[in-house]
Amino acid sequence: MAQHDYNIEDQNGFDFLVDLNNALSAIVTNNAGSFEPNPTFAHMLWFDKNNDLMKVRNEANSAWVIVAKKDASGWTPYRQGTALGTASVQPDDRYAHRDNNLSDLGSAATARANLGVVFSKEYQSTGQPMIMAGLLTLAHGLSADPKLIRLYAIATVAAHGFSIGDKLDLAATVNTFPSGSSMGLTVTFDSTNIYIRNGNSAYLWQIPNKSTGTLETLQRADFDLYVEAYA
Repeated sequence: MAQHDYNIEDQNGFDFLVDLNNALSAIVTNNAGSFEPNPTFAHMLWFDKNNDLMKVRNEANSAWVIVAKKDASGWTPYRQGTALGTASVQPDDRYAHRDNNLSDLGSAATARANLGVVFSKEYQSTGQPMIMAGLLTLAHGLSADPKLIRLYAIATVAAHGFSIGDKLDLAATVNTFPSGSSMGLTVTFDSTNIYIRNGNSAYLWQIPNKSTGTLETLQRADFDLYVEAYA
């Protein structure tokens, strides 16, 4: 276990060899020591012997981030400063098989963190009118291409078996388009915006009536569109 300043000075052969071996020893032992290495470098590893913590220097070279803790049982990984532990020691209410569907965790972000979902950013639009042939441009603010986009509509009038406020999942609903019609929506996206082109028809698509199951042709004007995106 060793630490080094990682500066191999101009020196005679024997001293150079000693200096180089000390630097290599520091590398293979992850700069282990009771005090932080000096100097520090961005992304540098340090095993903090005083606290049995493996740490990595942040990109700004301004602070240490805990990666894991060593104890008698082995290593406990950390995520964003919090010990993760193992599945065998986590309380049962951290997992999605509970019939309350994680609704008591306080927020969607907490639920996703417990489930290990990789989304770290999200976007939620306000209600948008679906104007015939119109182009809707939504700035999602994710600073990257969305990994998941979800569209749903909320009824603004009572029609076709729907009550005002009913939600219709546009991705999960099995719908049909009459031959030659311009129903439906086209969704494209990039790292800045989500683009939704409405079809050149006053009608959205054909689905079963919510109450009776008979075929109905929904009108765009009867619904507001909502868009969610995650990255």
